[in-house]
Amino acid sequence: MLHLDRGKDRLGVWIDALRLRMHVDKVTVALAAKLARIVWVVLTKPGATYMRQIAA
Repeated sequence: MLHLDRGKDRLGVWIDALRLRMHVDKVTVALAAKLARIVWVVLTKPGATYMRQIAA
């Protein structure tokens, strides 16, 4: 959490918004859960990929 470059993609923007509402420990758990869901989809769906999207 401390070393992430959060200004370059949508995931970073999501983390920053969450950090304003929650304690850093809860944000860390939420990030781990989100990444686990992304990994699950990539591993179980044929042809699924994760495309990093630049923040608007």
